[in-house]
Amino acid sequence: MVLVFLWLIVAVIVGTFVLSFGFLKKPTGRDRNLQNPILQTQRYGETGIYKTNLFRNPSIIVCSPELCRKVLTDDEQFQLGYPLSSLVLDGMPSDYISGSGHKRFHRLTTSSLTRNEPLSLHIGSVEEIVTNALEECSKMKEPILFFHEMNKIAFKVIMTMFLGYATDDTVIASMEKSFTDLFSGLFCTPINIPGFAYHKAVKARKKLVKEIQGVLGEKRERKRNDPNSKIGLIDVIREAEDSKREKLDEEYIIIILVIFLIAGRETSGRAATWATMYLHHHPHVLQKAKEEQEKIMKRRPSSQKGLTLSEIKQMKYLSQVIDETLRRRTNVFALFREAKNDTHLNDFPHIGSVEEIVTNALEECSKMKEPILFFHEMNKIAFKVIMTMFLGYATDDTVIASMEKSFTDLFSGLFCTPINIPGFAYHKAVKARKKLVKEIQGVLGEKRERKRNDPNSKIGLIDVIREAEDSKREKLDEEYIIIILVIFLIAGRETSGRAATWATMYLHHHPHVLQKAKYFIPKGWKVLVWQSAVHMEPEIYPNPKEFLPSRWDGFKPKVGAFLPFGAGSSTCPGAGLAKLVISIFLHCFIRNYKLEQLNPGGPVNYLPCSPDPADNCPAGIIKIR
Repeated sequence: MVLVFLWLIVAVIVGTFVLSFGFLKKPTGRDRNLQNPILQTQRYGETGIYKTNLFRNPSIIVCSPELCRKVLTDDEQFQLGYPLSSLVLDGMPSDYISGSGHKRFHRLTTSSLTRNEPLSLHIGSVEEIVTNALEECSKMKEPILFFHEMNKIAFKVIMTMFLGYATDDTVIASMEKSFTDLFSGLFCTPINIPGFAYHKAVKARKKLVKEIQGVLGEKRERKRNDPNSKIGLIDVIREAEDSKREKLDEEYIIIILVIFLIAGRETSGRAATWATMYLHHHPHVLQKAKEEQEKIMKRRPSSQKGLTLSEIKQMKYLSQVIDETLRRRTNVFALFREAKNDTHLNDFPHIGSVEEIVTNALEECSKMKEPILFFHEMNKIAFKVIMTMFLGYATDDTVIASMEKSFTDLFSGLFCTPINIPGFAYHKAVKARKKLVKEIQGVLGEKRERKRNDPNSKIGLIDVIREAEDSKREKLDEEYIIIILVIFLIAGRETSGRAATWATMYLHHHPHVLQKAKYFIPKGWKVLVWQSAVHMEPEIYPNPKEFLPSRWDGFKPKVGAFLPFGAGSSTCPGAGLAKLVISIFLHCFIRNYKLEQLNPGGPVNYLPCSPDPADNCPAGIIKIR
């Protein structure tokens, strides 16, 4: 309690000083172009926060674990800020995009997709889809575009899991074509005129929704004729109820499915592509992963036909391979948020009148024509803050100034030889203590009188202590309370004043640290959580450019340091589903196939949304068993 109280005072003093008196400077230079935060770090220093302009919006990029965690988990100050167009959200109430509706939607979908039972029911069929697709790819006489094929497999898996395994392959192929056209228009200028990609995407969305509605209609008919017919995840979501026993409308469920396709196809397809490429570029990692899979297969009962959830949970090393892939090739270039209010990052705690005291005192110091004794002034500020917080904000400034003089004389005698004779410091301190106690008693008397006349008058911390009772329901005498206050003054003034002095001096001597002190973000500004910068931070991940699945042995990153699926209320509901699909794909691939890239080490596209092989990874799939 005492440490928190003292830290609070130091934070207010230093924070107000930094904000009010010019130490904090924003980095100079152009801010109109989106730049790699790693390059920004080299240019501006490791501030962890940068300003840019993106999608014609002033934007803040955050790339330190602490700031990322703050932005993603503080729902009071930040909301979803994705620049998604009506191509995706048309018909979705704004409340579902952010606010209580979004929380309800997130809760329903998360509960539906994280339960083991629904997921385990789909493992066999997912394995069958992957096996058949890889077998078909291996028979191709010409090289395939591996990234495209992975996206096709991911799309079919997701659609089949959601809509059910009775869905016709030709229908899924048609929906995949519609979805690809829709996805191509997501990041285009919204010009809805024939010949433009956006217009094509609008038409594709209408067609895709119509196709999904057709499948759902067939499912309802099938369910009426056969109540025991197999269900898909979309049925689980449709039947899920929130705390008010309300279900989602089918219109919203279709939009949810489109959102899952955008996130899921890209996440699963991209991660499976990069994981396969990394494994084949690192033979020792591939060998270790393959050995793990073979051990799992050897333990399998002869009567068992395919993978089980229990076996997938045994794939510890493969899970590390996936995590390392997601670290190296984060699925999106940033997570978008938007400031709901004028807000601050790296904020200091502020308590109204305390901030006012500090601000006024610093303003007065800045007007001095002669140099001040900074340490003395910090002690004065700390004393006034403590006395005001304890005795109440109605305490007269002249009374506090007099008490500060008495306290200074008292403190000067604390470490002197106790010679109580006039002329000695100890004697002066004894007299100062008596005077200080008398002054405090006077203030407490005035407070009692004020309380009688106005029961709603503001109280101080000393009133809280006075009303507190111990386990025997006894209260402290005023004499003891005054002694407690003197002890707080001795500890608090010195601790707060000294710490504020040194902290300010250190900040002044270390400008790069000072830049982190506090940043104001206006309402409506975009805030981009740049996970790739966090994932490449050497202090968290030594040798970050190396692909090292073994780094995850017994390693649990601190909160905000590993964000492939976001954090807080915006964590991707399908994170577990994505890792499940990737695990099944890699299990099938590394045991039975090898990848022969035509252009190993080819270029990478990072925009418009994520790191993709620029050439789509032309390769041959060779069957080895």
